Amino acid sequence: MAAGTLYGGIENLLKQKWLQPVGSLDNRRKVYVITDQGREMLRLNYERMRHMIDITEIRMGLGTGSKPRDNI
Repeated sequence: MAAGTLYGGIENLLKQKWLQPVGSLDNRRKVYVITDQGREMLRLNYERMRHMIDITEIRMGLGTGSKPRDNI
């Protein structure tokens, strides 16, 4: 991943208030933490993706969604 891609992503997360800077370990490294809002967005996106996977597995005959998938 190019540095510009990474820093662009971090800037976007900061603008959305999903990350918050907490200082730096030295002059070269910045440290960030996920905010409560960021954690909620992460949870919502996880649930959305899990739902899409469940639907795909059902349609492919791989099971009934979020149950253990021993047959994959």
